[in-house]
Amino acid sequence: MTDTEAEAFRAARPADVPESLDVLESGIRQPASRPAGQPVAVRWRRRPAVRALGMRPTTARLWALVMVVGFLTAGAIEPIPDGPDPVVPAWINAVGNVTLLVLLAAVVTLLAGRRAGYGLATYASAGLVLLSALCPTSGHHVLAPWWFGQFAITVGLFAGSLALRSRAAHSQAAHSRAARSQALRRRPGE
Repeated sequence: MTDTEAEAFRAARPADVPESLDVLESGIRQPASRPAGQPVAVRWRRRPAVRALGMRPTTARLWALVMVVGFLTAGAIEPIPDGPDPVVPAWINAVGNVTLLVLLAAVVTLLAGRRAGYGLATYASAGLVLLSALCPTSGHHVLAPWWFGQFAITVGLFAGSLALRSRAAHSQAAHSRAARSQALRRRPGE
């Protein structure tokens, strides 16, 4: 390998690959059929976990936006209660407050692009489904057509969060398997 080829190879190498891994520069893996002076095509493979849907920070940020819009839409279609404000049991208020705190934590974590946000979003949307189901049973509202829309929105948030959480866990397991198999292939002396 000439000096200009070696410099071109070093320039094309990702920053996280150390100098000691320049196997083409040392001549170990150069194909015998390649004429001298021909450039070597190098293809860097991405980790499979980065390609998975649940691992992209953009997907997490979009899901945070969907969670906020879904929560605001579900609240916006709920009408004002008829008559005097009903007395809601304290445990329903506690569930509502915890749900809002978990929803806030989920949105912040998802906006940061962290996989843990999918789990928090699942718990928050499960709380929203519970609160939506309890609304007509607690006397807060009577059962009306808007309730079916609100319930559909919260169930959709729950199903989406659960699917993304499952996908993120699956991609993490695939990444762990790939890392273990690569570590086994790199054992010295074998």
